[in-house]
Amino acid sequence: MAEPGPQEVLLGRGLRRVYGQRDILFDVDVAVERGKVTGLLGPSGSGKSTIFRILCGVERPDSGAVTMGKRDITRLGIDARARLGIGYIPQFPELFMQLTVRDNLQIALEGRRLDRDRAAAVMGRISKAFSLQPMLGNPVATLSGGQRKLAEIAFAMCSFPRFLLLDEPFARLDPINVARVSAILRGLARSGIGILLSDHSARDALALCSTASIIQHGVVIASGTPAAVSRDPQVQAIFLGPGFGGQAVAGAGSGHS
Repeated sequence: MAEPGPQEVLLGRGLRRVYGQRDILFDVDVAVERGKVTGLLGPSGSGKSTIFRILCGVERPDSGAVTMGKRDITRLGIDARARLGIGYIPQFPELFMQLTVRDNLQIALEGRRLDRDRAAAVMGRISKAFSLQPMLGNPVATLSGGQRKLAEIAFAMCSFPRFLLLDEPFARLDPINVARVSAILRGLARSGIGILLSDHSARDALALCSTASIIQHGVVIASGTPAAVSRDPQVQAIFLGPGFGGQAVAGAGSGHS
């Protein structure tokens, strides 16, 4: 894959969202560059999932804009954005649990309108890349948590995304599977895909990201490298806890090319 250019950015600018009488987001900016892993972190209820839904097209902001490169995509829905190359894995993905892993991947590939040989080749590459070959014939419902997460990412990759948005990708995973998923995401970033992720585990997410934004009550309170945001006193007070900085994020940012 060619080295991504500086114009290849998924950008939300000045995002504001109101539910009823409640303001959820206040003038939020977020940028996802191809070839890098960006973190969007903060306490539960801070507005992270709303930002993900706006970026992927599930929701529209009440004000602000979403652009991809030079194109304004604010009014496009999730299907149109998927065709442009924006993949989204929500916090609670909806794979077809009673179908096999193979069937799920075939369903995902149907949207690409590939001929049979091409679809089979893509299926083979993706299942190998995500270590799914031994379980292609297994129903998704029988997979372990780590296997299911890999299947979810593989399902999203069948759309050949340029950007991949993952809401809580490490949720309910043990440390071994967190490491497996982190390695997969690093590889995707090295291939030129822009990754945006959120997670309740600041340590796991910051170890993977090259840049991160911390959000609290719908406002971005800090942005920068993992080392910089982890040393921010306000971030420590509301999210990380005292003493998190320094060695806690040693090696952070290694997930990008």
